[in-house]
Amino acid sequence: MYFATDWAHYNVLYTARMRLFDNAENKNVALKTCSWESEKAGSGRYTRGELLANNAQQLKAELAKAAETCADEFRGVLALPRPTQVTQNSSDIIP
Repeated sequence: MYFATDWAHYNVLYTARMRLFDNAENKNVALKTCSWESEKAGSGRYTRGELLANNAQQLKAELAKAAETCADEFRGVLALPRPTQVTQNSSDIIP
């Protein structure tokens, strides 16, 4: 989305919705909507070219930040811990 007073720059917007439904009880257990904006998150304003350069690397990075932020909010609603980072080294691979 572009800025009303600056049509040359864009703000990345992201919205996600979580709904946990209990079929046995036929009711919602948890509902949450998360909205994220790149400028409010401190990422700044981008030109179209900046967002789409290098196979849209910057746009993908902004959307990944947004998705992680919303996932954290959803985990909080559900009282779930944040997952640990799993990495795989070449020494972990069994030939």
